[in-house]
Amino acid sequence: IYKGVSILLFSFVFIYLLLRIIFNETLHDEVATYMFFFYHGNYIGDEIVWDANNHLLNSFIGNILYQFVGDNIPVLRLPNLLAFVLYFFGTIQLTKKFKTTLLKSTSLIALNSIPFIIEYFGNARGYGLSLGFFIWGLVHIHRYFDGRLLKHLGFSYVFMLLAVSANLTFVNSSLLLLAAVIIAPFLNASKRSKSDRYKECGLHFLFILCLSPFVLF
Repeated sequence: IYKGVSILLFSFVFIYLLLRIIFNETLHDEVATYMFFFYHGNYIGDEIVWDANNHLLNSFIGNILYQFVGDNIPVLRLPNLLAFVLYFFGTIQLTKKFKTTLLKSTSLIALNSIPFIIEYFGNARGYGLSLGFFIWGLVHIHRYFDGRLLKHLGFSYVFMLLAVSANLTFVNSSLLLLAAVIIAPFLNASKRSKSDRYKECGLHFLFILCLSPFVLF
């Protein structure tokens, strides 16, 4: 049942978003994003345009796509649509842990049917990209807390950095996640080797180091 719900829900929402990127008129913020960052490419450097629509990863990808497709808005919206695939399968990873099929299915539907949030995946703005990466940051931090495997902590930090690069407001979420990871060992009595602790500290430091340029920006 859960698998059937997943397939039907993904098909319905993906087709809905695909129709949005084809037929929806260009939004005001998409026009600003297109003119400043996709077309002129002024998202970094001395001639940068200081505008809140400059979501760095989105601007970078959009500027590259512009070189090939010009002002083809549906194609420029595609990266955010493809991020929905990431987001959807991330929500599956989170909801499949629930005990009952009813809770799994309703949670999956709830997370993938929020008006205004889901529609971010149909716009060339960067919010869709950030949500797709953010959900996988949560997936891997859950896996890390479950098994204490450092690779999952590393993956979580990588996805959070990608989320921040696509939407700088995720800096706050990244810091909250970092705080949770640092505090968790003090609440958990499980023993860990000194080597693992040093590696964790190294990952924390590396994450902060990589996050700093986005904070300064």
